[in-house]
Amino acid sequence: MSEEGGAGGQLIRLTKRHADGTLDTSWGTNGHVVKDAYLYGVADMILDKQGRIVVVGATPAGGGGYHMAVVRFKADGTDDASFAGDGGLAVSFNDWDGSGNPFVCVAQSAIALPSGSLIVVGNVLGTGGWTGGTAFISADGNTAQPLGDMRFETGRPAVVNRILEVASSPEMPQGGYVVAGASQNSAGKWRFGAALLKKDYTPLSITTWAFQSDGQADEIVSDLTAVDATHLLVAGTTNDRMAALRLQILDDHVHPIHLALDTSFVGNSQAGYFGYRYVSPETGVPDVPVSGLRPFVRSLRDASGRVLLATTIPSPVIPNVYLGLASRLDAAGQPDVGFGSAGSASYRFPVSETGFSSLTAFTAMMLQGEKPVLAGIMENPDLISPESRL
Repeated sequence: MSEEGGAGGQLIRLTKRHADGTLDTSWGTNGHVVKDAYLYGVADMILDKQGRIVVVGATPAGGGGYHMAVVRFKADGTDDASFAGDGGLAVSFNDWDGSGNPFVCVAQSAIALPSGSLIVVGNVLGTGGWTGGTAFISADGNTAQPLGDMRFETGRPAVVNRILEVASSPEMPQGGYVVAGASQNSAGKWRFGAALLKKDYTPLSITTWAFQSDGQADEIVSDLTAVDATHLLVAGTTNDRMAALRLQILDDHVHPIHLALDTSFVGNSQAGYFGYRYVSPETGVPDVPVSGLRPFVRSLRDASGRVLLATTIPSPVIPNVYLGLASRLDAAGQPDVGFGSAGSASYRFPVSETGFSSLTAFTAMMLQGEKPVLAGIMENPDLISPESRL
């Protein structure tokens, strides 16, 4: 997570807790590590196969631009000087278009390979508008190789917010990757975009999906969740609502291997939206496609095949108050009526015996056994970010 401060505007804050939620005071300083890595913002955190902690985001660059930022810590939270010499590096996509202008480059997501190398994806703003950017980072951090831009439609602006590794399967014996974000149409609106890539990053299938007719709403992917080796859940926003659909990696021996809409994910048939999609009844979900660093909808799948979506929404009854929202779907993409009220529950993080934060926003999730743990941000400068277990 991050907090305000530092030379670049944001500090990295890491916190380690025991399974019962109490701080692990043997780790870092009483369970916390705070580092000024000269970051403008933090977008994602992962653990590599060696247990090291990798944080990605953006760092200020000369001339008003930004570079993708990658910072690595050892498992004990100390700086990893074996990575790029001091534990961090900036990845520049400047002059991609030959203009010589500084670019705005923001890392959004990363995956760690067994070797310790990283693949980082994010967004690059150049003279031609937004495009997705992908970079390969060697395990020692001494090689940072941009792999080219990513667009989901020829010549159209695009953003890439998530990357997911695809396991080996009969359809893809070598495995591969899926990257997802959004593509901007001619009306200036965004719609879901995803690409299936080989291990050498060669595209196998690039597709877009809309929830409504083009031009009616911005539709932005903010998370990817593996269902099994050939199915994945794509989550984000449409028209300030949470939105999700399920894709399958399909080899039907008629068309080349491709990403297809999974019609067994029935969804909830909201009026005005296409079928085989889930669209939340709650509104007010932030849907800023590129200017914000933090994805606004997170997704998680449990062992029973149910899907949990989490975000933040404005309170329908209290002005200037924002609630953490969690919605659970069954395996068919329909609201799980056994969860909360008609499948959804909202939360306010307590800041005293009688008071609550005016902002509770879930930005990360994990499973602890069968119980989901949600973490995020709150508005109280005297307290760290909230973590709740359902």
